[in-house]
Amino acid sequence: MILPKVLMSLNIKSRPDFDKVALSENLEPFVMQREPFKIPEDEIEISYHIFAQNEWIVDVKHHLSLRNCIFVCPVILKIQSFRPEVRIEIDHCIFLDTFSVVGTGKSKFESLSIYHSNIANLSLISINCNRLLISACRIFYASLHGSKSPFFEAESNYFSHFELEACEFEKVDFDHQQIDILGITKRMNYLTKKLQIKGYEALNLDMNLFEFIPFKTFEDIKQVEAMKGILSTIQFLKKSTSLVNNRGHYMHYLFYEVLLSQDRWHHRVFIWLVGGFLKPHRFLEIAIGVLFIFAFFYTLPGITFMTIDASAQHPLSIFESLYFSGITFTTIGFGDIAPMGFARVLTIAEGLLGITVMSGFLVALVKKYLD
Repeated sequence: MILPKVLMSLNIKSRPDFDKVALSENLEPFVMQREPFKIPEDEIEISYHIFAQNEWIVDVKHHLSLRNCIFVCPVILKIQSFRPEVRIEIDHCIFLDTFSVVGTGKSKFESLSIYHSNIANLSLISINCNRLLISACRIFYASLHGSKSPFFEAESNYFSHFELEACEFEKVDFDHQQIDILGITKRMNYLTKKLQIKGYEALNLDMNLFEFIPFKTFEDIKQVEAMKGILSTIQFLKKSTSLVNNRGHYMHYLFYEVLLSQDRWHHRVFIWLVGGFLKPHRFLEIAIGVLFIFAFFYTLPGITFMTIDASAQHPLSIFESLYFSGITFTTIGFGDIAPMGFARVLTIAEGLLGITVMSGFLVALVKKYLD
């Protein structure tokens, strides 16, 4: 069970709820740590702990993984190892105070990954790692100073305040929309007015650190990485092999490339439904489905029509409804059957779908055989 579900089961939705319930007693499934806690030499993962001591300082010499933990106290991770394979992973944690990772500038390690965590104050000082990743985090104040990394990636985060100074990154994947521009403006106004402030504490900390960003779990993020690997493979096959000479296989790979490149699930559903505009037969299947669905609607009680040989209003028979659905979908419209009442809305909807589906069919046909 991930931390947000645990907090929900304990009815903890804010800091006052946490102070009232969690800090009053040892509460399952968490292990309360009120005394100084030292990581044993052979322990690399800590899960379901609440750290409520004055300060938690760790000299990181081996792999360190923190999962589903809550830190009430300041946390300082000191990187003094020269072992390049050392990894630090933070997953589903809440830091109600400062969380700092401090290096010497000379010490280098493999990676620092922070997933789906809420942090009041994140400070990365003089760290040197091969990969720096921050994903799906809610951070009030983030400060990166004097850090180096060949690759820095930050995706789907929310930064109320973000500062970066004297850092060196060779490749950066960072969306500026993650930063709250109003938060930066607010901080600038404070500084312009020359108020006596003490870091971020003087600003209005109105962020609820117990409210997680509805994003991905750690497993979902690994799945995204696997999808990126598939896309890279398809790019290699397109550029470096004879795949383009086999039209059938090429369109098959192109469809999956378009499908996997979509970020939102409803976009992926749409691309799958229309075959990425690369499979004409998908539109024929959609056309047949629309035709039969609307034909069924036209036979329902209360859906009335007037035929050319009768003055009375009545629903259509199954054969009449199939015929009327066909001429409406193809926008032929002979006029021998006239819809009445709500049936007019259905015919307009089917006509629009017919124009859209037939246009999509032509686009897919051209892209598959002529593009």
